[in-house]
Amino acid sequence: MPADTVCLTFDFDAVSPWIHMDDGGRNTPTNRSRGLYGAEVGVPNVLAFLAERDLPATWFTPGHTIDSFPEVAARVADAHEVAHHGWSHTPPGDYESRAAERADIERGIASIADLTGSPPAGYRSPSWDYSEHTVDLLLELGFDYSSSGMAREFEPYRVCRDEALVDEPYDPGETVDLVEVPVRGRATTTRRWRSPDSAATPASGSSSTTGRRSSTTRPPTACSS
Repeated sequence: MPADTVCLTFDFDAVSPWIHMDDGGRNTPTNRSRGLYGAEVGVPNVLAFLAERDLPATWFTPGHTIDSFPEVAARVADAHEVAHHGWSHTPPGDYESRAAERADIERGIASIADLTGSPPAGYRSPSWDYSEHTVDLLLELGFDYSSSGMAREFEPYRVCRDEALVDEPYDPGETVDLVEVPVRGRATTTRRWRSPDSAATPASGSSSTTGRRSSTTRPPTACSS
């Protein structure tokens, strides 16, 4: 990947967070309307913007979104990579078991495969975090990369099975054959769109990454130079 490569990514959540991450009465018609705006207004606007500039992007999309808004999802898939974002947009740490997490990941894979004709190469955790099982499940299910961690600014890196014990030094653990394309939470454009207080602060990207990688790693397919 050349040094001036930028990977544009979008999380096409639609209504899924409000339905599946209800932690105190947030699953309401008004909150769900925000997701409807995203699917019916926001995404078409972004697609038009990208098309005018011939820019490819990667869209991390829950299976719930694909199944709920198939026509919009098809428009995304016609021009861009569709990557995994769970089926139900459930944070990995919220699953009751390894089997439950695997079932949700597999259901999301099926939704993307039905849409695009092939399983996804990439994954982004709905909470930008992993459970103790997530990395192994991603490897077992054939993912090439994840975009959930923040250990680098611009360079993709290898995921490791780290261990954090309260009374012991941090151990990064074993490095595995899964590429991490870092995200930067404070640079996402959605924060500017949602919060008037942050609108005056320039954002440097929309969950994007730039930089170099070795020839043995694979970034999202939708990277522009």
